[in-house]
Amino acid sequence: MGPASNVCFFAKCPYMCKTEYAVCGNPHLLEGSLSAFLPSLNLAPRLSIPNPWIRSYSFDGKEEWEVNPLYCDTVREIYPYSNGNRLLNIIDMAVFDFLIGNMDRHHYEMFTKFGDDGFLLHLDNARG
Repeated sequence: MGPASNVCFFAKCPYMCKTEYAVCGNPHLLEGSLSAFLPSLNLAPRLSIPNPWIRSYSFDGKEEWEVNPLYCDTVREIYPYSNGNRLLNIIDMAVFDFLIGNMDRHHYEMFTKFGDDGFLLHLDNARG
């Protein structure tokens, strides 16, 4: 039970999942959505790829993109972001994350069958 007599929950995850970041109902109802029907990893393996603009999961440290004004230029020159649509797809993903209030896109996934030209899988198990 939350401080305002509402139902709250928080996730267990390897990042900053703590009771301070709980999601609370009004008073006990929450909107949510779930849309996923993915084949098993045995049938359709996928890669988990770190987001170049990963959020800092530390209260005292910062990621390179937060302190280096040339970071975007650096990423633009690194494969796989230097050719194809990958960088544009990451930007689309960032805009979508912003619109839905998800501020912690730490990785994205891709099916290995399609190689570097495949589409990004935008999976999230948290509050976004």
